[in-house]
Amino acid sequence: FGASMVRWIVLLGLTACIEFPEEFYHVTARGKARQNILLDDEDRQQFPAVLSRVVSRFDRLLHAYRLMDNHFHLVVETSDGNLSY
Repeated sequence: FGASMVRWIVLLGLTACIEFPEEFYHVTARGKARQNILLDDEDRQQFPAVLSRVVSRFDRLLHAYRLMDNHFHLVVETSDGNLSY
Protein backbone atom coordinates (compact mmCIF):
# COMPACT_ATOMS: atom_id res chain seq x y z
CA PHE A 1 0.00 0.00 0.00
CA GLY A 2 1.15 3.53 -0.70
CA ALA A 3 1.96 6.14 1.91
CA SER A 4 -0.87 8.31 0.61
CA MET A 5 -3.37 5.64 1.68
CA VAL A 6 -2.08 5.34 5.21
CA ARG A 7 -3.50 7.28 8.11
CA TRP A 8 -0.79 7.14 10.78
CA ILE A 9 -2.53 7.20 14.11
CA VAL A 10 -0.73 6.63 17.37
CA LEU A 11 -3.12 5.63 20.13
CA LEU A 12 -1.58 6.78 23.38
CA GLY A 13 -3.90 6.93 26.34
CA LEU A 14 -7.10 8.69 25.32
CA THR A 15 -5.77 10.38 22.21
CA ALA A 16 -8.66 11.31 19.92
CA CYS A 17 -8.32 10.24 16.32
CA ILE A 18 -10.16 10.59 13.04
CA GLU A 19 -11.15 7.24 11.59
CA PHE A 20 -11.97 6.34 8.00
CA PRO A 21 -13.49 3.16 6.53
CA GLU A 22 -11.21 0.88 4.52
CA GLU A 23 -8.02 2.57 5.69
CA PHE A 24 -4.77 1.47 7.26
CA TYR A 25 -3.72 2.50 10.76
CA HIS A 26 -0.40 2.38 12.55
CA VAL A 27 -1.23 1.48 16.15
CA THR A 28 1.30 1.44 18.97
CA ALA A 29 1.22 0.76 22.68
CA ARG A 30 4.08 1.20 25.10
CA GLY A 31 4.61 0.20 28.72
CA LYS A 32 4.20 2.87 31.39
CA ALA A 33 7.46 4.83 31.75
CA ARG A 34 8.79 2.61 28.95
CA GLN A 35 8.67 -0.43 31.21
CA ASN A 36 8.57 -3.83 29.56
CA ILE A 37 5.17 -5.14 28.59
CA LEU A 38 6.60 -8.59 27.91
CA LEU A 39 8.21 -10.15 30.92
CA ASP A 40 9.43 -13.48 29.57
CA ASP A 41 9.48 -15.86 26.60
CA GLU A 42 6.01 -17.16 27.49
CA ASP A 43 4.60 -13.64 27.07
CA ARG A 44 6.32 -13.33 23.68
CA GLN A 45 4.97 -16.70 22.56
CA GLN A 46 1.41 -15.88 23.65
CA PHE A 47 1.27 -12.43 22.05
CA PRO A 48 0.51 -13.61 18.47
CA ALA A 49 -2.37 -15.82 19.65
CA VAL A 50 -3.88 -13.04 21.78
CA LEU A 51 -3.46 -10.56 18.93
CA SER A 52 -5.14 -12.97 16.52
CA ARG A 53 -8.17 -13.31 18.82
CA VAL A 54 -8.50 -9.54 19.21
CA VAL A 55 -8.20 -8.90 15.46
CA SER A 56 -10.81 -11.57 14.76
CA ARG A 57 -13.17 -10.41 17.52
CA PHE A 58 -13.22 -6.83 16.26
CA ASP A 59 -13.21 -7.73 12.54
CA ARG A 60 -9.88 -6.14 11.68
CA LEU A 61 -7.32 -7.14 9.09
CA LEU A 62 -3.78 -7.24 10.49
CA HIS A 63 -1.16 -6.52 7.83
CA ALA A 64 1.94 -6.46 10.02
CA TYR A 65 3.13 -6.29 13.58
CA ARG A 66 6.43 -5.75 15.38
CA LEU A 67 6.82 -6.83 18.95
CA MET A 68 9.42 -5.24 21.21
CA ASP A 69 9.99 -5.76 24.93
CA ASN A 70 8.43 -2.45 25.95
CA HIS A 71 6.06 -1.73 23.05
CA PHE A 72 4.50 -3.03 19.86
CA HIS A 73 3.48 -1.71 16.45
CA LEU A 74 0.53 -2.88 14.35
CA VAL A 75 -0.59 -2.05 10.83
CA VAL A 76 -4.33 -2.65 10.92
CA GLU A 77 -7.08 -2.18 8.36
CA THR A 78 -10.69 -1.61 9.35
CA SER A 79 -13.58 -1.76 6.93
CA ASP A 80 -15.96 0.34 9.05
CA GLY A 81 -13.83 3.26 10.26
CA ASN A 82 -14.28 2.14 13.82
CA LEU A 83 -10.77 1.37 15.01
CA SER A 84 -11.22 2.59 18.57
CA TYR A 85 -14.35 0.77 19.70
